[in-house]
Amino acid sequence: MKQQQTTLVDEQRIRALAELETATVRLSEIRGRMQNANEKLHIAVSPTQLASAEAPTPVITVFRNVKDSWQEREVDESFELQPGDVVEVAFKNKQPAE
Repeated sequence: MKQQQTTLVDEQRIRALAELETATVRLSEIRGRMQNANEKLHIAVSPTQLASAEAPTPVITVFRNVKDSWQEREVDESFELQPGDVVEVAFKNKQPAE
């Protein structure tokens, strides 16, 4: 009886360690993907530029497939996306006021 309990505890420990290893690998993969996404989204603008008129303005374009035809629409940040939408964000420098 004691040996069966020890074997059961050992099996549970092995399963738990395997699950932990799997979760750790998955977490590492997700962190890597998040880091890559963060690097892609990073905008090389200094904090002083963000507060000034020199900050680039985002131009957001959504491409949506409607009845087998792609429609292009310039939108703002409040636009509600739908599954399948393709989003393009371009940054254009503001023109200095004369």
